[in-house]
Amino acid sequence: PAYVITSHRCLYTSLTGNYIYPGGVQQNTASQGNVYFNKFDNTLSNIKKYAFEHIVWQSDEGTNLAIIELQAPLSTLLADGIQPLKIAANSPPAGAEILMLGIPGFDSLHSTSCTQLASADIITHPWVSTQLLTNQCAPLTRSGFGGPVLNKATNELVSVLVASTHGAKPAEKCLVGSPCELEAGRSV
Repeated sequence: PAYVITSHRCLYTSLTGNYIYPGGVQQNTASQGNVYFNKFDNTLSNIKKYAFEHIVWQSDEGTNLAIIELQAPLSTLLADGIQPLKIAANSPPAGAEILMLGIPGFDSLHSTSCTQLASADIITHPWVSTQLLTNQCAPLTRSGFGGPVLNKATNELVSVLVASTHGAKPAEKCLVGSPCELEAGRSV
C-alpha cells in the first residue's frame, strides 16, 4: 500500500470529524478525501489525485500527525512518477539547513528554506506539544500545515509543518493559529 504522513489537523472536515477524540488517538478510521501531487505552477495540467482508503493512525495529543493509506498501491504512484520521501533516522541539529514545502492559501506548491532551531515545548490551545522542531522559515501560513520539512543536505523528511506564528495576533497568544513556546512553565 501507499501511505501519506501529514498534520492531523489537515484532516478536520465534516467527513473526518472533530479534532478532539477520547484518548486523543484514533486508529483505522474511515475517511473520505484525496491527496494531490504535482501541484506546481508549471504542472497544473498534470496534477495527480489519489483517494484515501482510510486513516491508519492520527493523534491530536502532542504529535499532531496522521498516517493515511491511499486506495492506489505504491506501484501506481511510482509508475505515475511520484517518489516517496525517506524518513530521517534522526532530527537535524540546530543550525542545519532545512527546506519547507506547502500550499499556502490553496495556491500551488511553495518552498522556503531556513535554519533548524532547537526543539521547544509549544502550546496551541487546547494542545500541548513537547519537543517540537522549530524554525523561522518564511511563512507558509496555516494552509501549509501538513507539508514536509526536509533536511536540505539529505532531502530526508525530518518533520511535518504543524503550526505557524505568521499573522498571529498578540491578543490570541497560545490559541489556535497563534502558538507559543513554553520556557520554565511560562509562555514566551
